[in-house]
Amino acid sequence: TNASYRFFVLHRHPLTSKQICAASKLALGSHFEGCSTFTHEREETSCEIGKKNLATVNTIELVKSPRVLDEIYRLTELDFKSRKHGDCTNRGDLVNLFNLAPDAIDQFLLPLGVTRAVYLDADAWPDSDFGKFYDAASEKYTAVALARRRKRCVQAGATKWERKMGLSGANWSEGFRQDLPYVYERLGKTLYDLDQRRWRADCFHVPSLKRYCELGVADRVVDALKRQTRGDGSKLWTCGLQQPPLLLALANRTAILRRDDLEIVDPAKGIEACAERNPKISVHSENKNSLRTRAMRREGG
Repeated sequence: TNASYRFFVLHRHPLTSKQICAASKLALGSHFEGCSTFTHEREETSCEIGKKNLATVNTIELVKSPRVLDEIYRLTELDFKSRKHGDCTNRGDLVNLFNLAPDAIDQFLLPLGVTRAVYLDADAWPDSDFGKFYDAASEKYTAVALARRRKRCVQAGATKWERKMGLSGANWSEGFRQDLPYVYERLGKTLYDLDQRRWRADCFHVPSLKRYCELGVADRVVDALKRQTRGDGSKLWTCGLQQPPLLLALANRTAILRRDDLEIVDPAKGIEACAERNPKISVHSENKNSLRTRAMRREGG
């Protein structure tokens, strides 16, 4: 498309802005029109919009992290260490500030004057459908994301493997406890409800970072993690790191896009995440860097 985008890269020593800028120039080629460098040293939360001169690529060195992000990290690490062997397959090296930083994306970008952004994991890249994904925004939504449906779009019944592993066949990736009020009030009580509300946290759009901040999304993540780690045997989920609490924090405030045609999931209009239909857009793109293809390959937390 003719649209142009700016890139923001959060990093910490020993990785330097000079190295990131050099790599970006090689990756973007003729689209590269300069690099700006910034530091993040603010610990308190603020929804104030700053003003900075931005370039094609903008590096943000993490000197001091927001306190709310430090708390998210502390609680996530506590949750991870409390798990029993075999609970799930999440790796311990994913428990780090950078994997959790999207929860506080507003705190890194608002000071630079950025009011709208898309978070992408390092292995994702905008493809030809990115424009439609980016434009699927609405004043009523705090975030826009791709549906993360179960591999088998059915409402009941577990496979032999799932039964052997003690899983329900419903939500085995995160294992949400839909019998608990805090969870079912946000994600519903049935497998069908969950399918319409589950989305990917490795690729999501924030149409208004100020609204994201004013809603206190990061604080809502902390609230979910505090409930998860209070130690009374009522964990909200059994697997996953950054994704489960963020889904709960943004429940009913996210426009979830069906992956085959990027239509907003809305069962009331007959648009369901698991609807059987011929896709308008192939979900198995030959482009290995396709936005949806890369996102679909990851089923981790």
